[in-house]
Amino acid sequence: MQASTLGQRYFGVPHLSLYGRRASDRLSASRCANADPVSSLGAPLAPSDLAATPVGGVRVLIVDTPGPDLERLVGVVRAYAGFQLLPPLDYGLEYGLEYAAELVEEVRHQSPDILVMDIGRGDAGVAASIRACRVASPHTEILLRTPVGNDGYVLACIEAGASGYFFKDAAAEWIVACVLALRDGGALISPGIARRVLSRFPLAAAGLHPAAGGAELTEPQVDVLRLVACGTGLHEISDTLALTTRQVLALIKSVYRVLADTAQA
Repeated sequence: MQASTLGQRYFGVPHLSLYGRRASDRLSASRCANADPVSSLGAPLAPSDLAATPVGGVRVLIVDTPGPDLERLVGVVRAYAGFQLLPPLDYGLEYGLEYAAELVEEVRHQSPDILVMDIGRGDAGVAASIRACRVASPHTEILLRTPVGNDGYVLACIEAGASGYFFKDAAAEWIVACVLALRDGGALISPGIARRVLSRFPLAAAGLHPAAGGAELTEPQVDVLRLVACGTGLHEISDTLALTTRQVLALIKSVYRVLADTAQA
């Protein structure tokens, strides 16, 4: 896959220029209405945007169905000097991953920094496994591998405690960028997921966006989600909101925490 198509799925290049600290509701609505669903001008996030030098080895555990996809992920992790590959678990949904006590025990025993997990098209048991893994190893960040067009289930897995995701056809450099973002306290998001999140938090007074259970999104979080939802690139978001790229990614990660807190309320 070409980097241009890959990049826009997370942070697309905008069709209109934005000026000022905050995009107005009218401008945001106009951009969303006129944005192409798939932009050919997307710009991928390179690992160098997140960290120039890895600090220590990031311990990565991969759980996937046996076959080329698992072999490719193993190759990506092995090829990056800042990662330490733990022995992969080579079974998938057809082997009962959704209820696998073995997976939870392995996570508890190895306590990886990142758990890379294939979620297929979605099953309620996978969300249960995510919750169990979070309890078994609270510091472990769970990174999902998912097909395109699986936004609803990805969101359910984030509510269960997942920390991020990438699409099954993602380029190697994008997978590395996802892991580094999590290591540095941030996360990536696609326009489709951003739009779904915004739909769950209606606008409210005082710059806060309450959801069921009392969870809230702050104005900076909503600013970032609105811009991503309309296909704005990461670096333009950074410029528009006067934030560093790391701060933008950290805000996305904080949105995921709000979703998890809301689901548990």
